[in-house]
Amino acid sequence: MSSNFILKMRSDAGILRIRVNASSVKNMTDIEEYVLKTWPQLGRLYENYRLYYTDDSDEKCLLNDLSLEDGLTLARIRAEASGRVPMLELNIEKVDDGNSATPCEKADSEIGDADTLAELLEDLGYVVSSHDADALVESLGETGVDLARLREQLESEKKNGGQEELPKDPVEGLPIEKTESGDEDARRTMVDLLTQLGFVDNRETAEDLVKRLGSSSKDINEVSRRLIDLAKEQEEERTGEATEEPLKEANDKELCVAESSDVANQLQRLLIEKHFVRTPEGAEDLVAAMVGAEYQQPKIFSRRDGSEGFLRQGADLFLMRCL
Repeated sequence: MSSNFILKMRSDAGILRIRVNASSVKNMTDIEEYVLKTWPQLGRLYENYRLYYTDDSDEKCLLNDLSLEDGLTLARIRAEASGRVPMLELNIEKVDDGNSATPCEKADSEIGDADTLAELLEDLGYVVSSHDADALVESLGETGVDLARLREQLESEKKNGGQEELPKDPVEGLPIEKTESGDEDARRTMVDLLTQLGFVDNRETAEDLVKRLGSSSKDINEVSRRLIDLAKEQEEERTGEATEEPLKEANDKELCVAESSDVANQLQRLLIEKHFVRTPEGAEDLVAAMVGAEYQQPKIFSRRDGSEGFLRQGADLFLMRCL
């Protein structure tokens, strides 16, 4: 049986997205069966929860036998417009004491935001496929980024032909550290290096890049040190001098990750496409330096699978700061 329809359900317990056959969601009994399979505990409160969907006016509407056809029709219309698989998003709300409904926290503000944001990321060329867009939005949502605000920024950028400036206030949910004097010195040093080593066209671009990559002075200093090591090896290769073996091995390992990792390649493409780095070679060296420095955002962005995890989150955060 082919899966040509997506059912995305939100409750206080979490979010579940499943692929089903469109013929299996023709009536409310079908829908409720999927809900109860996902959250069996609702079976004890069978009459004490409500299902809602969002209509074409972005209003929350009760889903029942009378409105189901409208919900399914809207899902098909949106799919035809976007070229995606039809998806019905449901917000599941429990009834408080049998009298009033208790909204799922965040569901009202987030419903529809994730998919709209994914479409905008793809339309504006920040990602190369809808799969990448969905993965990026899911990753950002897990880390607490305000998807609604990001969606508004991207919609504004699209309306203005991609010329929207970076907002002065940080996006809620992104744990950006306060800049201290030590951080300023570290950023200034890295700006000098990027400019003097020819990674960027001018100092202003270097300052913008370092600001968007932002992290602690310790992380930035380590990236700067790795950039110096790479530059040192490249200079010694040009002059015929012998590079210290430990340094060469470390540099080779970092460059290997930068060349082979899909996430590293994604970040390199962003650096080039957003005109932060002058050449593909420069982008590769910069990402290699980040790998060597174990460059990462605060702990919330780390993953247990090592460098690939923090590099992916670093790429995600860098992308969001490019918006």
